Formats: sequence, C-alpha cells, structure tokens
Amino acid sequence: ETVCINIDPNNCGENDVKWDAGVYPTPPAPTCVIGDKVWEDSNKNGIQDYGEAGVGYVTVKLLDCNGQVLLTTQTDENGYYHFTSIPEGNYKLRFVLPSGYAFTMKDAGSNDLLDSDVDPVTGMTECFPIEPPNCDSNSTKWDAGIYKLKGSIGDFVWFDANKNGIQDAGETGLAGITVKLYDCNDNLISTTTTNSQGKYLFSDLLPGNYYVKFLAPTGYLFTIKDAGSDDQKDSDADPLIGKTACFTLSAGQNDLSWDAGLSECVVGYKVCGVVFNDANGNGVQDPGEVGIENVVVKLWGTSANLITQTLTDALGRFEFNNVPAGEYHVQEIDPDGYVSTTQNSYNIFVTNSDVCGIRFGDKVKPVPEPCNLALYKTYTQDQWCLEPAKSLLTNNFSAVFPSGMVIGGNGAPYSATFTSASAVSSFLPQIGPIGQFTTNYTNPTTTSAGSFAGNVAALMLNVAFNDAGLLGSTSTTKFKNLVVASGPMKDYKVSEVLLLANVALGGGTTPFSVQVLNDVVSQINYNFACDCNYGFLTCPPPPDTCGGGYDAGVESNANLADLLLRRLTKIEYGMTTKILRNPKIAFTASAGLYELLPQYGPMGSIAKESTPFDILGISNATSAYAVDYNLPLAKGEARIAGVFATTTNPPYIYEHTKAICDRLVDAELKSLTQIKIGENYYFASVIDKVNEGITDYEIHFSVYEKGNKFIVDSRWLIEDYQVPAGVTNIYNFQVWGSNFKNAMFLVSQIIDQFKSRGEVEFMNRSELPVSMVYVQKGKYLHNGSVEMIVKNENKFADNVTVLVRSRATQGGDRIEQVYTYTLTPGLNSISIKTGILSDANVYIISSNGFKDEIFVSGGAYTFLNGQNSTVDYFDTKSYPVQNLKDYPEGSLVLSGGVRMQGKLNDWVTIFRSLTANTAPIDLSDYESIRFTINGNGVVWLRIEQDGVQNFNFHMKKLVLDGTERTYVIPFGEFVQREGTPAALDPSRIRKISLVYEKRDNMNLTNYDVELKNIAFLSKNGSKKSDATEIPTEYKLSQNYPNPFNPSTMIEFSIVKPEFVSLKVYNILGQEVATLVNEVKNPGTYSLRFDASHLSSGVYIYRLQTESFTATKKMILQK
Repeated sequence: ETVCINIDPNNCGENDVKWDAGVYPTPPAPTCVIGDKVWEDSNKNGIQDYGEAGVGYVTVKLLDCNGQVLLTTQTDENGYYHFTSIPEGNYKLRFVLPSGYAFTMKDAGSNDLLDSDVDPVTGMTECFPIEPPNCDSNSTKWDAGIYKLKGSIGDFVWFDANKNGIQDAGETGLAGITVKLYDCNDNLISTTTTNSQGKYLFSDLLPGNYYVKFLAPTGYLFTIKDAGSDDQKDSDADPLIGKTACFTLSAGQNDLSWDAGLSECVVGYKVCGVVFNDANGNGVQDPGEVGIENVVVKLWGTSANLITQTLTDALGRFEFNNVPAGEYHVQEIDPDGYVSTTQNSYNIFVTNSDVCGIRFGDKVKPVPEPCNLALYKTYTQDQWCLEPAKSLLTNNFSAVFPSGMVIGGNGAPYSATFTSASAVSSFLPQIGPIGQFTTNYTNPTTTSAGSFAGNVAALMLNVAFNDAGLLGSTSTTKFKNLVVASGPMKDYKVSEVLLLANVALGGGTTPFSVQVLNDVVSQINYNFACDCNYGFLTCPPPPDTCGGGYDAGVESNANLADLLLRRLTKIEYGMTTKILRNPKIAFTASAGLYELLPQYGPMGSIAKESTPFDILGISNATSAYAVDYNLPLAKGEARIAGVFATTTNPPYIYEHTKAICDRLVDAELKSLTQIKIGENYYFASVIDKVNEGITDYEIHFSVYEKGNKFIVDSRWLIEDYQVPAGVTNIYNFQVWGSNFKNAMFLVSQIIDQFKSRGEVEFMNRSELPVSMVYVQKGKYLHNGSVEMIVKNENKFADNVTVLVRSRATQGGDRIEQVYTYTLTPGLNSISIKTGILSDANVYIISSNGFKDEIFVSGGAYTFLNGQNSTVDYFDTKSYPVQNLKDYPEGSLVLSGGVRMQGKLNDWVTIFRSLTANTAPIDLSDYESIRFTINGNGVVWLRIEQDGVQNFNFHMKKLVLDGTERTYVIPFGEFVQREGTPAALDPSRIRKISLVYEKRDNMNLTNYDVELKNIAFLSKNGSKKSDATEIPTEYKLSQNYPNPFNPSTMIEFSIVKPEFVSLKVYNILGQEVATLVNEVKNPGTYSLRFDASHLSSGVYIYRLQTESFTATKKMILQK
C-alpha cells in the first residue's frame, strides 16, 4: 500500500497522478515425477539382470501414506510407468499383480536403482517423501520385480505289498524308478528318478496340461488304479501302460497327488471257460450244444476296474493267462441276436491254481410272440351261463381245474373255492354293489363282494381256458400276455390285472381301488365277447423289458420344500405307496416307460426297479419309472448307474432336476459341460455327494413325441426348453453313472429304443458356449443370508447378475432382488443378506447369457393325521416377515408360522423341518427353543432327533387355555416317554413337531392351534460378536466357506482379557497376513479374511493367546 495521500481539489497537481505499482510473475510450485519400471525377474534374485524384460499393462496405484488412492496408471509395453506433476508430500505405491505372477524379494543387492522395492505380501512400497525441486532418484527409483508362478508335480512310488492299490502303513517307497513328465500332446518335458524314499518331483513348471508315466522295472507290475476313496493314498498309473490321466496344473500349484504302486511279479494262473449255445435254454451245456465264436469276455477287479478282455475261439473257449492270485469277476457280453440263459458274470477267487470250467450259456434271442388280436375270444360273467360257454365249462372244468377253481386269496386273507362246473354255473352271474370278501367260501351262490366277484371269476375262466387251448386260437400269444391299452392300468398285463383283482377281492390292499379293478376286469372280459375287438387290450411289447427294486430318490427343485417334507414324512411314518401312474392327469404316451429302459446296463449290470414312493404326488408327471443298474461283486451288489424317467403332458417338462435337487441336500456341482453322443449334444454334470461319499456323472434330456417322430432336446434349466407345436407327450430322462461312460451307454440305449419306434430328430446338433458360470453349492443359513460357492469357468473375470426370488413365509408372495458381482476365474464365495426366508430360487446369469439356478430353503411346515381325525384348515401364508432384530443375537430363527383346525378323534401332528430334506443339523451351540402358541387342550412339543427308534422322541407337555403365550424351554426339559430315557443330542436334530392325541383330550373334538415365531437361542446369550455373556471356552472355528475365493469368514472365542494374535501362514510356514494383533476383551469375534492378493494353495491360520493356541487349515482355490 502507499503512504497516506492528501488531496486538495483546488490544487490538483503532480502529486495526484504519480502513484504507481510494479508486479512480476510468480513461478509455479515445483513438482516431481514418480515412477520407474515393473520387470520380470526370471531368476527370482530380486535384481534387474541383463536381458530381463519389462512387463506391460500392470496396474500401479499412487497412495498417500494413509492408504488413500490418489492416482492409477498402467505400465507401458516396456514395463515403464510414471506419475507426473506430483507436489510435495509423502507417498507410497501399490502394484496389482497380474494373474499367475508373484512379487520377487525386496531390496536385494546393493544398488537401489536395480532392486525391487515392493513388499511381497502387501504389494506396496514403503512410504517415501517427495520434496520438489530436489527431484532426485528418490522419485524415479520405485521398481517392482515379478515372476511367473511355477508349480510342481510329484510325488511317490511305493511297493504295494498286499496289492490292494492303497498306500498302507508299513509299505515303503521304491528308489530308482524312472518317471517321465509329458504334456498332453505327448511331448516329453522332463525325466527323473525316485529318491531313496520313493519320492520324485518335477519343479519349476508353467501352468498347463500334463501327464506322468512311470516305468516299471523288470519283475514288477503296477497295482490297481484308483482304489479306495482317498486320492492321496491310491495309485494313479494305468496298470497296463503305467500312465496317468491327463490333468491340469494351475499357476503356482504344487500337485503332489500322482503316485504309483508296484508289486512283484508272481506266478500267474489261468482263468478259462466256454460260451455255449444253450439251444434248450436250460442253463446247462447239454450234449450237442456247441460253443459260440467271437464273444467278448472281460476280466474285472473287485473295484469295478477292467483288467483285460478277450474273444472266444471257434469252439467258444476263452482264457486269461498270468492272472495273479486275487479276487475277480468274469463277465460275458451277450453277442448280437442272443440272450443269456446263465448269469452274465461270476465272482472268482484265484489262489494256488487255475480257475477253469466257467460256463456262460446263451440262446438265440426270441422274437416277439405272434399276436393277432382277431384270434381271441372272451366271455362275460353272464355269457358263461349261456351256450356255447356253458357246455365248454361243463365238459372241461375238471381238466382245467383239477383241484378246483379259487378266486381271491393270493396273499389276501379270504378266498372262494368252486369244486365243480355246476357250482360255478350256480354262482354266475353275480349282481349287487361291489365289495371284498369278509370270510372264506366253498361253492357259494352269493358273497359280500357283489358283481366284483362274478367279474373276477369270469376273467379267471377266460385266462384258464385260453391257457388250456380251449378258448381262442393257439397260434397267437396267450390271452394273459395281452396288455391294457388305456386307462389307469395302462401297460398292465391281463395276468397282472387278474392277480391284483384277486388280492383286492380277498380283502387285501393294492395300489388301485376296488372300483378301478372292477371296471378294468369287466372291460377285459367284454373286449372279445362279441366276436370283435373293442380295443381295450393290445399286443404285449417285445421281450427285453427291465426289472425291479426301490429307492431312486427325489430329483426336486423349485418351490416344493413343503411338498417334499410332506412326502418324506409320510414315508417315514409308513403312510405312502409306490405309484407308477398319476390317475389325476391324462396319460398320452404311446410307450410305457418300462419299455424304454434296457434290461442290462453297462458292464453287464442288472436292472432293478427303484421307482420313488409317491413321487407323482409332488410333481407334474403323468407316470414315473426308475431303474438302478447293479453289478454283482464279491462283497455284494454295487450300483454303477441309474435312470429316473417320467412322462409329462406338453408343454411341460418334468419340473424337478437332479442337479438342482442334489445341491438342495448339500451336494456339490463339480463340473458342468456338454457331451456329444451320436448326433446330439447333451448337458452333463458331475455331482459330488460329499456326505454319502458318492460322485454321480449325470446326463439329462427330454424327448418330444409328435406323431411317429421323436425329437430329442437337452437344456440346462427347465425354462430353457421350447416345446414344439403339435407335441402330444414328453418323455423326460435323468441318467447317471459312476462315470460318464456308463451314463452315455444308457443314453445310447434309450435313444435306440426310440429309433426302433419311429423317426428320431435332434435339436442339439451344435454345442452351446462352454464357458460358464455356475453355483457349485449354496445354502440358506437361518441367519438371514444365502451363502454360495460360484465357479467361473471362464479364463477371465465375469460380471454376473444374481436374481433372488424369495418367500419370507411358506406359500407367500415372492419378492425379487437383483445383485451384481464381478467373479474372478475359479471359485468365488458370495454372501447375500436376504433376511429371514422360507425358500428362494437363486439365478446366476453370466455375461454370455448362460444361466444357472439353485433352490435354498429354511425348511417347511406340514401335517399328518390319523384315519379318524381331519385337517380342515392349514394356513402358513398369513404371517408377517420376521426381523432378526426382534430376537436375541445369535438366534437360529425359523420363518413364518402355521394355524391348523379340524376334528380330533385319534391324533394329528404338525411338523416343522429345519432343512428342505429333513437332514439333521447341529444345534450344539444352542440351549433352548422359543416359540409362540395359542390353542386349547393338551399338546406335546417334540424335538425329533435323528436315529431315535420307534418314534420315541424327546417331548415336552403343554396345556393350552385359549390365550397366546410365548415359551422359552431349555433342551434339558425335553424327555422321552418310553424306555430308559436318554439325554437329547442337539447335534442331530431333524424336525420339531406338535402332537394332539385323543387320549389326552377326551372332551376335545374341534381343535384350533397356532404355532409361530420359532427360534433356537444361543448358549452365548444375547450377543454374538461382542458378547455380554462371557464364553466358557476358547475356540477357533473352521473358516467358511472352505475352499474359498477370494475371501472367507473366521470366528474365534476368547474367555478373558488378554493379548490375541491371529495370523495366516503359507504351507512353508511364512507369514502372509496378520488379522489380529492386540488385546481383546472376552467374547466371540468374526472377521473376513481377504486373500485376493494370494495365490491358490493351502494356508494355515493360527490363534494364539496367553492361555490358548489353535491352528487350522484352509484352501484358497482360484
């Protein structure tokens, strides 16, 4: 500013205009450039050596010293990066590793301009100052060395003393065995030999596909491949060529699972026999019955592993030489045009001598019996009293029925016996209401069964006189072999209808009502009664139909948790039957399902029926049929394949799929692919049932029937099917085996059956995109969240959409929620906070449009009632959405509630499952149950523990007075009413149930009860993460999920205030992360560990306090 100026307007002179100011430009604040280079440290020495090139397109982030990201850039094609115009301050850098790389060592050597400045664990530099204008090398010296992660393959060749293919205790390694590594194009990569312990190792391997070949020394043979269930202890070498399967090695993976077992060559024995033409089909090689040439005979081990095969010679003889002592089975494959007259395989024991004399009999395959529907004759019960039937009966009764004619019986309690033709004539015809026998009869003129008894007697006569060649023609198949063409007993033979009718007539129980049986029997009798064919019967199918047994299981998905619970509960309480056809839905298929499934499966396995009980009650199927294919082994039968088949009416595909159902019950979808069989691609999957120790290789498809054409289609989800116009019926098949080869064999056989019936067209001649994202496993956790392990099979990150359609109450309205996630290649964990659920359909949609679906459920309500009680009202919809905040923290909350009304005359029960399939869950961390109930009378609340016999569950008696009450009952108050009481085991709880019994409520006829707001209360009281109730024991829980990618949850409990350390180490014992390193108050803590910066592998996490130490393993799988 200037000095103070005095201005006189009357004297404005020079003093007024001389006040000037001079300015000059201020230079900008000085800045610096931060940067340098990311290079590939090929020799991993941490120093930029000559010839080591830069790595382009690596992301580099500039951070302040508090970790806040300021700028982001990428290296150029030569590996250089720069951040320009950086003002004074303190900074650090973070380098983002490309996939398949790791950071080299930090600060190696003495030249700071040529080393790597990055912490290998964090990927960050230290914090450093920038002080313009002194921009020296401190700002441009920040380099990062990275190297490609290389893996290794190993590891063991051992002497298998007992030749069981398993590394048993005491069996030692073999030194000096040559081992070769090849890529899957048969290029030799490396050769090594085993050390003194039998170990070998190929190291510094790039990611890729490899196989290992072992060279057996003279005097040794390879042992059985893939024996047992532990892949770390079996032999992986093909017994004939010493070669493993082709496998994939990921970046940095140390795969030490490729072993080979060797045993010393011992004296071999001969296994021999003959395949003969059993002309008379008696199963014995009679004089003159010659051998069959060029028949395939196979020698199998007891682990269903094929050892070798041969062909019979011109005399039908076969032999296997140099067979070591052991247990085997020998299998014959029926030649074309023949069927077996003996069993197809024999279990044998080779001990100290040859095993010969094995005989397989085959006879020429019978052609279908001649069948001319114009050559049959039947009589109704009225006609058997008139000529010419009456004379036929009178003249031949004694010859046809030498011991008299019996109707009823066949396992039923009552029957009627007729000793003469006149007795039958006096009995027929019968009139009156249909019924069943209530006593035994001899030569009756009337019975309690009315016209039903007369119709059955007439059918008995029609069948018996036809068998005797006295009724109808003898040049066509027997009348009893004809098949019902339509109606509720479609595909049943006349002989089968007669058997069921006799059982029902005698007072027994069958799958069909007396009314249905009477109608069918009456129509059979009438079919040829007027010298014409009314079309109710048809010719039998060709021979080669399949056999029978029970338990294929339910393939269930979607929103059927409540129906599934009801079905399983009815089975448990013995209140269900097997139903092959749904009488409520029109049946439009031209072929019965049993006609389409082969009698013999892969490896000569035998078909046994396994149709699920009551499956039609919870599905849209019009018929269902299932078969297991069992292979007889020395230790019993082993199921190696199965088929579950249904029919549905268009446009509906069978609504439950195996892949979705199995994941509902804790199975894992290990692989999803497409397989080409013949001219068509089929969706296929590998499903690992971890709890059962079973892996199923599954293929599914549907066949649309349109006139004489059959159209084959295979899609992953039901909603992806597009049924063509004009289709009259849909066949649906779910096929699975112990490997894809077995499943593919059955698919081919089924398709061949359709080809024999008409033209077959395929809708999947081109393969769909194979890069997919799908859910390996998922479940609802009863804490308001859905946890999923999702596999991204792409080689790049994929942006996916997750659509959740959920219900908060059973049968209520669906709510849709949409989420988006970026999934890295490999396994990813997703946790969705949904709130308390009844059930949900969860769809995951990848960027290429492929969609997968799982169904999750928190269990459901259902009921059962005695035959004299009723359930007139059962409502689960009218309940509000529950909020976890209304319950003590750590509670396991069940959704919704139920109100039930009806009449009580014996018993009624409400059931509430905790899972969709009533599988037991572990409630060991809980101590009591809380619920709200309203009603009248005495009820028993039961906790149903798995394994309890005779329904002797633990229960608590409640007396209800019509007012709503909330109870909290400790587990210890639930006791058994019968036998010697045992304490409740909360680790094995399947359901809870509420029981009304008439004996406790003699004055109660109309019951009305409501049960809601069920929760199991935690032992830790009202808090979970910062517990106000002090835990009673130290605990380090297994992380979840495990395996994981990229993050997982770890929970631990502390009993008293003390210093706590929780650290993560790699398999070499090097620390890779510190999660907790401070004093903690007593409580239970849960934290998420993010391993996105680590490579795949096994890691160890260790909890250490002054009083407690625990260690657990976890697997990062990218």
